[in-house]
Amino acid sequence: MLDERLVLSSNDVKKGLWHMFAAIFFFALTHASVKWLKHLHFTELVVFRAIISIFMCYWGIKAQKLSLWGSNKKDLILRGVFGTLALTCYFFSLQNMPLATAVTVQYLSPIFTIIVSMFILSEKVKPLQWLFFLMAFIGVVIIRQGTLNLEWTTLGVALLGSLGAGFAYTWVRKLRSTEHPLTIVFYFPLVTIPIIGPFAIYNWKTPALIDLPFILAIGVFTQLAQVQMTKALSFAQASDIGIMNYLGVIYAFLMGIFIFNETYTTMSLVGVMFIVFSVIFATQYGVKKHQKVKKI
Repeated sequence: MLDERLVLSSNDVKKGLWHMFAAIFFFALTHASVKWLKHLHFTELVVFRAIISIFMCYWGIKAQKLSLWGSNKKDLILRGVFGTLALTCYFFSLQNMPLATAVTVQYLSPIFTIIVSMFILSEKVKPLQWLFFLMAFIGVVIIRQGTLNLEWTTLGVALLGSLGAGFAYTWVRKLRSTEHPLTIVFYFPLVTIPIIGPFAIYNWKTPALIDLPFILAIGVFTQLAQVQMTKALSFAQASDIGIMNYLGVIYAFLMGIFIFNETYTTMSLVGVMFIVFSVIFATQYGVKKHQKVKKI
């Protein structure tokens, strides 16, 4: 007789993978918009994104008659803090590094997510999964070496953003059983605006009319991506779907080439292949791990 719990768990992982795929696509559109607006200060774009997000979340929460403030305010605020750190550092790196390089460094976050989840959520990672993560990390290193020699300060900020994302993803997992995804996302702009707002005012530059569609795109696409990512992490463990983030590197390479006229070396392409195969192997393993049949 099939263990129904295991079958349902396998279906949850598949749903999580699809939600994560959608999140990555929306994030890619956000990355391109931030890069396009590099003449505006990154803190200004972070605040614009937060303002749009807070209105979208409020509308969604009221439409679904959900709790606006949630039940676990401490962890919701912490998730907002980590998300603010991650996004601010990431927008900085997008404006100061080639698109694919910035995205590649950011997508070290699954490694940080796994490590943080081990201690915070007591999630277990199989040895074979660590091998897949190692493959992805090697791919990231190869891409970095083949694309650009980064300044240590810029690289440090990018890595700090990746670490912040790892903590933010882990806190989403921690909140999945008590909070709705929209409530979790709602706390991000609530925290971001008072923290980053003063820096944005200090560095303010009034956007041109042609900038407005891209600013709107940053808010809308990031909001959609956050909701999809939150749903993904509500269905599956971070160790099963976190590595899907590396697909964003592929999007970044394509956008960098066709939109921003960036060039990449053969070494960079080899790194991409490492990441692609690690994603394929890891996601398939994550699903099959939950498809083991047990008799009851």
